[in-house]
Amino acid sequence: MLSWGVLGLLADGPVPVRLALLGLDLVVAWLFVRRSALQSEASPRELATALPSLVLGGWAFVGAGPPGDWPLTAQALFGLGALWTACSLASLGSSFAVLPALRALVRRGPYRLLRHPAYLGEALLVGACVLAGGPWQALVALIPALVLRIRGEERVLTADPAWSDYAASVRYRLLPGLW
Repeated sequence: MLSWGVLGLLADGPVPVRLALLGLDLVVAWLFVRRSALQSEASPRELATALPSLVLGGWAFVGAGPPGDWPLTAQALFGLGALWTACSLASLGSSFAVLPALRALVRRGPYRLLRHPAYLGEALLVGACVLAGGPWQALVALIPALVLRIRGEERVLTADPAWSDYAASVRYRLLPGLW
């Protein structure tokens, strides 16, 4: 993760988008080191539901062109999305996972407001890429991909006895007031 961030800085220089990505990469690298043991693994079906959103984010970023050429609004949205995502992931702490898995249920930070705040951050990041000239289809395809990913992840999380209380107290998955 760290090497991707450094290589990006070397390619484009210290532009805000690259600095935001480096920060996000550092958080993810730190979380990989701190992860706790699995309590429950996902089925191949749930694992498969996570993959499309990962690919769509990369497609949107690559299609957006050099980050130094992005309009200021796209750079600002990307920075906001990266900050929100980093805070969400950092709140997971040792429960962090890229693919659906049950480690320990998290109720702190943004997880007090939304069940899947990191995916809202992912949508902001892809939206920023689209604003910068990336393929609009990536954002359109991301929405159903995130719905599938969230449903698959929640199937895994139901193995935690505290899940039903958490889901009842935190009603919204991705967008406050909507879903």
